[in-house]
Amino acid sequence: AVPDPHRPAPHMDPDARQRALLEMVKRLVHTSGQSTPGINLLEDAHWFDPGTELFVTQFVEAIQGSRTLAILNFRPEYSAVWMRKSYYRQISLAPLGPEAIKALLAELLGEDPSLNGLPDLIQERTAGNPFFIEEVVRALAESGNIEGKRGAYRLVRPVDQTGVPATVNTILAARIDRLSEREKSLLQSAAVIGREFSEPVLAQAAALPDGELEPVLRALIAAEFLYEQELYPEAVYAFKHPLTQEVAYGSQLGERRATVHRRVAEALEELYPDKLDERAAMLAQHWEAAGDPLAAARWSARAASWVGLNDIAEAVHHWRKVSELVEALPDSAESSALALGARVARLHYGWRLGISEQEATAHYEAGRELAERSGDAVNLLLITAAYANVRGLSGHVEEYGELAEEVNRLGIEIGDPGLRIATMGATAYARFVRGRFAESLAIVDEGIALGAEDPRLGGGLILACPYAWHLMIRGALLTNMGYPEEAAPMFERALEAAAQHGDHETETWTHGNYVTLAHSTGQQELALGHATQAYELAERSGDAFSRIFALYSLGYARIMAGEASEAVIALERSIELGREARTALEQEALRVSALSEALLTAGDRDRALEAAEESVQLARERGNEGMLAICYRVLAEALLASDGSGKVAAAQEALEHATAAAEATGFRSQLPFIERAREKLVPVG
Repeated sequence: AVPDPHRPAPHMDPDARQRALLEMVKRLVHTSGQSTPGINLLEDAHWFDPGTELFVTQFVEAIQGSRTLAILNFRPEYSAVWMRKSYYRQISLAPLGPEAIKALLAELLGEDPSLNGLPDLIQERTAGNPFFIEEVVRALAESGNIEGKRGAYRLVRPVDQTGVPATVNTILAARIDRLSEREKSLLQSAAVIGREFSEPVLAQAAALPDGELEPVLRALIAAEFLYEQELYPEAVYAFKHPLTQEVAYGSQLGERRATVHRRVAEALEELYPDKLDERAAMLAQHWEAAGDPLAAARWSARAASWVGLNDIAEAVHHWRKVSELVEALPDSAESSALALGARVARLHYGWRLGISEQEATAHYEAGRELAERSGDAVNLLLITAAYANVRGLSGHVEEYGELAEEVNRLGIEIGDPGLRIATMGATAYARFVRGRFAESLAIVDEGIALGAEDPRLGGGLILACPYAWHLMIRGALLTNMGYPEEAAPMFERALEAAAQHGDHETETWTHGNYVTLAHSTGQQELALGHATQAYELAERSGDAFSRIFALYSLGYARIMAGEASEAVIALERSIELGREARTALEQEALRVSALSEALLTAGDRDRALEAAEESVQLARERGNEGMLAICYRVLAEALLASDGSGKVAAAQEALEHATAAAEATGFRSQLPFIERAREKLVPVG
């Protein structure tokens, strides 16, 4: 954070900066760990914030295969994804044994004859917890029961006169109570701010007279309640142990806490005007604790918007908080706008992560009523688009088409270019999955024309870069319509625009669509390369929809590579995840069809036929007219590979259906594959 005027750091958005830092750390750890042994200790993992969790995940990945040992300690209830690594080992730490306790107490107390019996009493009360033991000894020294220094104490007052505290909370509370009023008040104010706090914020929160803050802070540091963590660009302090903060926070009356929370919120707003977005979640917590739910909802919405698509689970958490807060507020223009915004956002995240039909319908109906009552045409458009995507991606393809056409009508009526390009994707994709390729292409071309002059247009409303998405879908349409040479440049432009504008979702989906292009042109290595990139991006996003699509792409690339077993695993997981999350079901027929191909390659003809028949049924039930070209063709291949009479005639009929679907929808890329399957037919009679 120290600026260098001769080499200024390039401007980076927070997400790009975070990724660059994590990649740098990953490279450094992996490189240094190849030659030099090292041990890294990370303590109190249960206190890690999401940013630190992400760092640790990258760090754990980096040390694989290196000479680096990472040791983390944490409470039993803590869990993390990296615990599933094959190179992870968990060792449960039991309380210290009698001999270890005896050695620790001898180091802390010494062996003066006056101490006889005291170690046994401390051991009984602390149950072998080293922190409790240290705090008990510290409490006895502060209360005057023992005198001297570490390792050389002597008993001067019988312990049974004051008693040894039974729990560490009692120990810490007793230590805090022995502070002067000014010291206790400052410690309590610091506890309201958090485990870490800057001196300027503390000064405003504590409201001490001029000149009194510094000596009181020094006294708390000397007593080992706090320690100085940073000096530049401003002084930052932290509690020596999180439990100290918890006890100090809980030792205050609720009214005083609320007052201090308000002071902290006001101080953060005043002192850091250029960092309010990144502090929005913290401000929301302080305003809620201060008893101002409207301000808390306002800041929660800002926190959700700032997180955006970079951490979908975190954004959903903030929007859920907005909904909870405004529910108890009286009706007002602002509370209604916040409630409506939260419902729109939760639907947008719903199709990414999955959402129940009941919850989605409740958000849509309540949000639509709010929008219509207030005459808010913009949010009426946004909530209709969000609900259309939820319904479509949960498998209701015909309804998707109806809602998407309403989205198209509303967007044209409003006439705002940014809203238009952001929402018309629902119409284009609904037409795409229903096999109306030419109609979809018309919408997509309009979107590309809108975004050509300003690729940022409409960014952040639904996708980070709608322009990149329209380029990608144009590439997918051209691939399906039999123009792979024209599709490839569309994908390249989509990847470039998505990367430039931080649209990692569209990056993921474009790599996945590249697999379809590679399949149509028989480029095995190209397919596997793009599928791998799609999978890696999707795994980092935590987005269920993207993971489902990436697993499908990876599975299909494995089929092309002849790796049938790996293909079956990826495709089965893709199908399973889609059904669990209830999203990406608009293309479930394709995934089941691909599973049939993988099973056929693996030699499991019976299961391959079952999957092929299921894929046809899914495509017909859901109105996936274009996908029938693939599903019927795969069914024909499964029939031809199976035993039994009448299969040739059934396969011939399936191929007729496949041809009809390809010609009706313009799915011309399937015609060569249908013809190859037709060549396998044995003339009937």
